[in-house]
This record gives sequence, C-alpha cells and structure tokens, in this order.
Amino acid sequence: MHKNKTISKIKIADTISPKLGFRDSAADFFHRIEQSNSDIIKIDFENVVFISRSFAHEYLKQSKKSKKEIIPINQPENVNSMFEAIIESTKNPKKFKVKPVETISLT
Repeated sequence: MHKNKTISKIKIADTISPKLGFRDSAADFFHRIEQSNSDIIKIDFENVVFISRSFAHEYLKQSKKSKKEIIPINQPENVNSMFEAIIESTKNPKKFKVKPVETISLT
C-alpha cells in the first residue's frame, strides 16, 4: 500500500496541547511537519479535548496544501464535528448584500 514511503506518527495533544486554540499553532505545527523526512504523517488526536474554529480552519487549509500525506487518527467527536462545520461553511459561504447608504456631512 505505502511501498517505500516513510511513516511518522505525531500525537498532537502532546506536541501542541490537548486544547487546540490558535490558528498560529496549526500553522507552526504544519511548518514542522513539512520539515520532516517522512512521506506520510499520521496525526493522532487522542486526548484532544477542545479545538477552536480558527485552529480547525487553519489545520484543514495547511493539510490540504501539504506535500505530505496527512492521515488523521483517533479524532474525538468534537474534533470531527468542528472539521465538518468548517468544510460545510467553505462549501456554502454566506454572502451578505450591502446596501449603499447616503453620506451626510455633520459640519
């Protein structure tokens, strides 16, 4: 299946925190992954208790553009739900119509 490819496993809760909250943390995490010699990276979400929308969005964005094959494993339901919400919102972004308003001078 993965002939001649190297595989690494990273426990994200140990590497970053059980509470994944910041967009920059996801970007830094993927920067380190890209420097890895492994071709396939298994990201283990075991013990993750929280993931913010901004972390999840950046994680998905970085995962998509990564040169590595990213395989998430042991994702808790809260992580799955947040990823699904991000994916769904990027499929159907809400667009607001802005109505022009009249500008008045207060002088």
